[in-house]
Amino acid sequence: MNDNQLDETIREAQAQAEPYGIVSERGIAKWCYLYLALGSAFHRQHETNEYLRRDVPRPDQKVDNLMRALAIRLQSREANA
Repeated sequence: MNDNQLDETIREAQAQAEPYGIVSERGIAKWCYLYLALGSAFHRQHETNEYLRRDVPRPDQKVDNLMRALAIRLQSREANA
């Protein structure tokens, strides 16, 4: 991925995050990681989408929780490999 492609990817990810209230630099950075790691449609998965649309926790905490869930999932895969 070149710099122009990366810039475009970041813009796309940011546009996806904003409707969920994720607007801080930190939250956007984590959203971009999830976007790249899980694919651009990760937020459309039923359970994920429902979670992101809830009123609580606050948007940045939701992204933190998704990052934690991803880390736990990856650790579980490594343990079972």
